[in-house]
Amino acid sequence: MNKKLVALAVAGVFALPLAAQAQSTNVTLYGIVDLGVRVDRTQNAGTLMRVEDGIESGNRIGLKGSEDLGGGLKANFLLETGIQTDTGGFTQGSLPWGRQTWVSMSGGFGEVKMGRMYATEFNQLAGVDPFGYGLTAHVANIYVANIIRKNNAVEYTTPAMGGLVVQVQYTGNASANEATTNPKDVGRNMGFRVNYAAGPISVGGSFETLDVGPANRRHFTLNGTYNLGVAKLAASVMSAKCTHSGCGASAIDDRYWLLGATVPLGNGALYATYANRDVRGSSTADSAMLGVGYDYNLSKRTNVYAVVSRMNNKSGAALGLGDSSNGAPANGLGYDPTAFAVGVRHKF
Repeated sequence: MNKKLVALAVAGVFALPLAAQAQSTNVTLYGIVDLGVRVDRTQNAGTLMRVEDGIESGNRIGLKGSEDLGGGLKANFLLETGIQTDTGGFTQGSLPWGRQTWVSMSGGFGEVKMGRMYATEFNQLAGVDPFGYGLTAHVANIYVANIIRKNNAVEYTTPAMGGLVVQVQYTGNASANEATTNPKDVGRNMGFRVNYAAGPISVGGSFETLDVGPANRRHFTLNGTYNLGVAKLAASVMSAKCTHSGCGASAIDDRYWLLGATVPLGNGALYATYANRDVRGSSTADSAMLGVGYDYNLSKRTNVYAVVSRMNNKSGAALGLGDSSNGAPANGLGYDPTAFAVGVRHKF
């Protein structure tokens, strides 16, 4: 069946007013279905084996489209919902369209976007992490971003200028509604990202600041990749800091670094990463993560994958190994968890 007709049928199920504009707007239905088996060596439950969804990529169904307004100007939209394929539920706190919901205008000036969208910090790191924020060795296991998705956000992205792209975001409340009763210093967020890509080189960084009451949490990343042909090398340094007395549960002063590689191998690719967390002012709270994974492409849209990872925690650390959609099994201070997963992912 034609994808456009399928998209309109799905839109009708969700009561979206797309049918009336189908003739002037190009609408596309897309998605990912990912399901696999995880085996974890845990502190409390011993060896734990279970079926999990979204191990490599979060499962989703989305609708996206654009309308050519003439003169190079376009109106664009995206509505994306996360789905739990193992239980049939929704992800992102059961929000019906929790992954992304935005509208934008684009042209020679770049793009202006409004709605719920990925943070600049996430956009930058996802392009550097060999595991792409997925599987059990992704960067978020060792480095916790300020926020992955922002509500109420407005974003401007420049056109590519000789390989240089700049992205700026602002929201008055990144995680909730912008109620008029909210203090102006709760949830306010600014994000900035710059990246340069030319030939085999990509290098850039991001800065995020999030108001947490009287305090301000600041995140900084600097990273890049270099494609040698036989391997694509990746490196990143990150920091997260909130040391004001008002930081409360958000108090942090950490430094991080990551080294990784993607190696084309057969009809797929081998991924490897080593990442380290340094907690300032403590010699017992540091952690290090090592992971190796492989994707084998059965077709352009379907692949199978396997990954093994380990977290080494010092006596005062308790980091675990989550994947793209599932959190890590609980473990105590100083425990070193191991995770293994295999699965299949289909994109449409």
